[in-house]
Amino acid sequence: MSTDVTMNRVSAVATRVGGAPCGCGSDDACGMERVRFFPRQILGADDLNTEQRYFKEKMRRHNRFLHGWGVACGCEVKPAPTATNPYQVVICPGYVVTPQGDELMIGCPATFDLATCMVSSDDPCAFSRPCPPVTSTTPMRSKIYLSVCYKECQVRPVRVAPAGCSCDDAQCEHSRIRDAYEFDCLDALPPSHVPAQYTCQELCQGGIFPCRPYPSDNCVVLATIRIDLQIKPVAPQPGVSARVLATNYVPAQNSPLQIDNLTDRRLLYSTANLQQMALCECSQLGSAGQVKAARPVVARRAGVLRKPKPGS
Repeated sequence: MSTDVTMNRVSAVATRVGGAPCGCGSDDACGMERVRFFPRQILGADDLNTEQRYFKEKMRRHNRFLHGWGVACGCEVKPAPTATNPYQVVICPGYVVTPQGDELMIGCPATFDLATCMVSSDDPCAFSRPCPPVTSTTPMRSKIYLSVCYKECQVRPVRVAPAGCSCDDAQCEHSRIRDAYEFDCLDALPPSHVPAQYTCQELCQGGIFPCRPYPSDNCVVLATIRIDLQIKPVAPQPGVSARVLATNYVPAQNSPLQIDNLTDRRLLYSTANLQQMALCECSQLGSAGQVKAARPVVARRAGVLRKPKPGS
């Protein structure tokens, strides 16, 4: 009896709070559920999947509301042309948090052909989404937003035991779900890539900031690539190594690619970087990005924090 009363009371409170038009940006107004285990309980696949789903969604919500999303490190896009693939680039390893809160780790360099939007990588988690026409040898667009999206792939198929006394061949089911990622060529920025919602003045003054709504896309732009379709790359001389080709061939005057890794990329600063930025006078950065007499904002001496003296 007491258990029923407690459950009804909690349910009523959750419904009342979740039903209020607060614009909290939550996709589940009544809260998430996890499995309650008890002795002699019969568990099925739905119960175990619910348990996994609870912690995964909780991690996603934590990332979205407390950390944000973007590229935390790495993922630099560099030219990597060959004699047969002049529009080829390489995506370096890195770590990304997507707009929906999924973490994404690019563990190996991935070679990506902008002409066909096909990827080549030693990482089994790397995929690509072809853009038509797949058989094209030159890109049909002069501007491409190269993005990476979170993807799940089912792996490790196993035989499923037949029901009852059936003698038919058992069906197969995938026994694992692997976190993966997918590269894509976009014509425009995703809806999540909007300018900052608040100004620096508003953030410094403080106030009540509404939660951001759940994003509709789950991709992060790594680079904006402009392609000059009028320029035909000159084939490299025989015997030129791939490293020399990547560093000298494409950046030359006859290059068909202009890769911008920063303009449309959303950066996600780690806690370590934020701490370092707080201890440095970032305003001392020059126009060329060179640090001019950058020094800690606070100095520690004898266990006491103090501001540095002018000119020190």
